Amino acid sequence: MAVPALTRRLNENEDQINALYCLVEIALTNDVTVFRDIINLLSEISKQESYGNNTKVKIIYQCFLIIARTPDLPPKFYELLLENLLFIFVSKTLLLPPKVLKHRQKVDEFTPLLLIIKELYSHDIIHPELNCSNEMNVAFRNFWFYCILLGFRNGQWYSNWQSILTTVAKYTPTLLVSGSNSNSLETILESNSILRQKFSDGVNFLIKYMHINNLIKDNI
Repeated sequence: MAVPALTRRLNENEDQINALYCLVEIALTNDVTVFRDIINLLSEISKQESYGNNTKVKIIYQCFLIIARTPDLPPKFYELLLENLLFIFVSKTLLLPPKVLKHRQKVDEFTPLLLIIKELYSHDIIHPELNCSNEMNVAFRNFWFYCILLGFRNGQWYSNWQSILTTVAKYTPTLLVSGSNSNSLETILESNSILRQKFSDGVNFLIKYMHINNLIKDNI
């Protein structure tokens, strides 16, 4: 069945689970263009809807996990999935209202995404820490920025994120922000009331880190 027909079935709420798994099969057996289109489609759906009790989103995450666990795919497939997962994490973080950010259940909804990202590295095929595009670098930078704001509390990572993020950090490219860019980011963090309201603990940690980093660089 063609991708447009399966997409219509998703929109019409007709046998969505089977349609999603069919899309995964098509993605895994076609070229990179078709794979990219399907991953982008699934990503957009998952970004627009909450995890919670949403069966469609949970199945999409399961589809992502199937792809992440599939061995011997072209490296570009893993890279496209990784970049989309990083963007999904950021997008869903930005959609959270401030009042639910400290609720364990809402933060727990991000753990499946982190586990899929970790699973991608089990093949030891992609190495963004050695070579990655500008787009991928930006995706990682934004991911870590919001990951800290969302999951860093009282000097430690949330729940079981420590072990997952240790693996992700191993494959993260260099994300140095230097010179005026560093000062600009620090100013944004200190002056942005929305960020400070939503992510007070994480923002304070980042500001403190940048102050210390700038002092170290000034004395080298």
